[in-house]
Amino acid sequence: MCFSLGLKKFEPMKVLRGELLEGVPEAEQPTDLPKVAVVGIERKSLRLECRMEDMTRLSEEEANFLLAISSLEERYQTSIVKKRLAFGRQLFPGCAVFVKVERISKVLPGVVWYKGELPPNLGTWFGVEILNNPGLGDCDGTFRNKRYFNCAPDSGVFVGLDKLTPREDEQEIKSQEHVKKDETTQAKQKARLKDSILSFWKGKREQRSLIGINGVLRIDERVVTFIKDSPARGTVRYIGKETDSSGNFCIIVGLELASSLTSLFNQL
Repeated sequence: MCFSLGLKKFEPMKVLRGELLEGVPEAEQPTDLPKVAVVGIERKSLRLECRMEDMTRLSEEEANFLLAISSLEERYQTSIVKKRLAFGRQLFPGCAVFVKVERISKVLPGVVWYKGELPPNLGTWFGVEILNNPGLGDCDGTFRNKRYFNCAPDSGVFVGLDKLTPREDEQEIKSQEHVKKDETTQAKQKARLKDSILSFWKGKREQRSLIGINGVLRIDERVVTFIKDSPARGTVRYIGKETDSSGNFCIIVGLELASSLTSLFNQL
């Protein structure tokens, strides 16, 4: 059974979180029940007695995913996110992914064509063909003179699970970014419209009294307003009171424009 140590323990020996360990035979286990004796999978000289709460139990498949990750911190972070381990289990030849390649700041689209051992390396590795970016890989699907999959020269890479992300996750991120951009654009447009209407109101307020507006305008009444000195017809859908940033009392009128049927807050 394999374990991943979650905390620094048992000084002076330095053991970082992300170190992978496995239990020693039952005959060598301590009689102190809260503890378990383990030995390092990669560092066989590493022998510890740890409390069970300081470790995370892993399946053999999960341990093999983590063994292919060279960074102990990345290994630890991957081990605590069950979604990432589940993603590794679901990958099979033909799966579309995004892959992180050394010296390239952005992730690249690719297809997994191999999943398995890559001797003499430990763990489960993924052979990925990089799409639409020839020359950014480092192989053609061959590793140490053995072919694991086929692709064009310098278009393939062998990576651990930490270098892969689901293609749909990336699309979701981009979609969320587009939504945020649209919301920002709409907010800016609304602010510009409100500022232009406020400027028009300030230029005309000497000719209009608040009492007169309040007494004349009614819901569903058709009116004409001006946006950047151009007349615009619409229907009154809302009338309310508000104070502007200077503390001045205002009447807020919400219009439905006849030309585009979009809502507009008109400050009179």
